[in-house]
Amino acid sequence: MNIKEIKSSVWEKLNEKIKKQKLEVKDKKYFFWKNILALMLGAIFLLMVLFCISFIFFFISRNNLFGFGHFGLRGWQSLFFAFPWFLFFIAIILIFILEFIFKKYQLVYRRPLIYSFGVLLICSFVFGTLIARTSWHDQLLEQAQTQQLPFLGKMYRNFDEPKNLHVGQLQEQTEAMWIMQSRRGDLQFVLISANTNFPQGDNFRVGDLLLVSGLKDEGKIEAWGIMPFEPRPFDKGFGGMRQRMK
Repeated sequence: MNIKEIKSSVWEKLNEKIKKQKLEVKDKKYFFWKNILALMLGAIFLLMVLFCISFIFFFISRNNLFGFGHFGLRGWQSLFFAFPWFLFFIAIILIFILEFIFKKYQLVYRRPLIYSFGVLLICSFVFGTLIARTSWHDQLLEQAQTQQLPFLGKMYRNFDEPKNLHVGQLQEQTEAMWIMQSRRGDLQFVLISANTNFPQGDNFRVGDLLLVSGLKDEGKIEAWGIMPFEPRPFDKGFGGMRQRMK
């Protein structure tokens, strides 16, 4: 069989395959609307990523979560369990979905997966941090606390204060017990013992804001760590402290 016959045979097989598959020529409008839909889905998933990342940073800064680290190994363990891993993993999954949506575009498909994923992750963290520094999440939390946020309200209320970490304004002091008022206005009794750790000293006065680590049981907190609390600029808790904290 010569070259001409081979070419003819290949062409016939290819032509038969094309006829069987019945290839259709897509109209330009099809690709236009397909790209529009991809961009809209990408924008939605991107907003969801930014919401998750910014909420994580908001949760950390609102409760001075990294303050756990001042209480040693026990504090780091509590930090690990208090961290909102659920939102973090949702954000990672959403970034992978964004990678899939935009993989056909030149800026993405010509790059290795790890590069484009890394760029999306870094951008999400940068813009998420900037959003968390605004009053947006504080306003949504305030709406959630007054039952005015039906869809996301429960999530905000659940993440209001992490387990084993309590924030309050000091009201009274005795040698064995301190009384502080929480953001919600209820009184909490902080039990002081020889095992209570004061990483930044124990020179506190009535009216000071406290970050207390310890197990809570029926309004009593067995404190194993106490340090000053630095509120966010938009924090509106603690009743009479509200004006000072704006």
